[in-house]
Amino acid sequence: SVIKSHFSGLKSGELPAGALGALSLGIIEKENKQVWMRVDPIQVHMDAREAVCAGNRFLNLESDELQSLEDSFNDYFKDEGFQFYFKDPKAWYLCLQKQPDIGTNALADVEGKPPHLMLPTGPDQSFWHTKLTECQMLLKTHAVNQNRVKHKKPTVDSVWFWGPGRLPSDVKTYLDYVCTNSQPIQGLCALAGIDFMSLPEDYKHLEKNLLNNQCETAAIMDTRFKRYHNFSNLSERQERLNFYEKAWFTPLLASLQEGKIKSIVIDGCDGKRFYLTKRHLRYFWRRNQNYAAI
Repeated sequence: SVIKSHFSGLKSGELPAGALGALSLGIIEKENKQVWMRVDPIQVHMDAREAVCAGNRFLNLESDELQSLEDSFNDYFKDEGFQFYFKDPKAWYLCLQKQPDIGTNALADVEGKPPHLMLPTGPDQSFWHTKLTECQMLLKTHAVNQNRVKHKKPTVDSVWFWGPGRLPSDVKTYLDYVCTNSQPIQGLCALAGIDFMSLPEDYKHLEKNLLNNQCETAAIMDTRFKRYHNFSNLSERQERLNFYEKAWFTPLLASLQEGKIKSIVIDGCDGKRFYLTKRHLRYFWRRNQNYAAI
């Protein structure tokens, strides 16, 4: 994967997103050896044929709602030995007694698709499918959702289990600085001992940090690209690509032209890589196009 090309010391298979994200939020310390998993809140919408995962961009859960839901989940699943932590409106965490024998899909890979086709698989899948149903039943009758219906707010329809595992023990990277919206990647940065920051809205807010830190090699890791890649709504995807061109690609190109940065490497979620230096800008026969024209 793209992430594993930048960080070493990771095992094959799924990234332990639960443990890494819990570390980034300060729920656990680097020495933690417990098993963690993401259990993110999601909306589920019906299209013309079937239910589709709509992610959680529009939920905007308040702190009191999170606390109420966390208390209810911990009380309901106490006999299972589960411990839930709902400290972030979009990313929920679950501490487990043992490693589940399942394969899961990241929420970013599921958005815009039918969730029933991408449920956990493996020897323990029946158990986790049952737990998912129980979570849905708990949410359906919960006071938080009932109040949201009353005030015409979107409801938490289900949760998404993904990224089980423990913290990796020997993470290294060649990067000096990372800017990302991903909590698991922030966790990797913490383990590797490098500085990181949350993703701002545009490159201008990041450029000063990069120059002040005198970074040799920095990375901007925006996992939202994967979500937009999955969307069947072409107009929304085009709108977001136009935004990225204006807020990120154009100012990055200007910094390259001005000599503030030496090169740009773009790793796409489809596995493609693009490399650009100031020398490449002299290739006058390459016609510039914006996304709207492609």
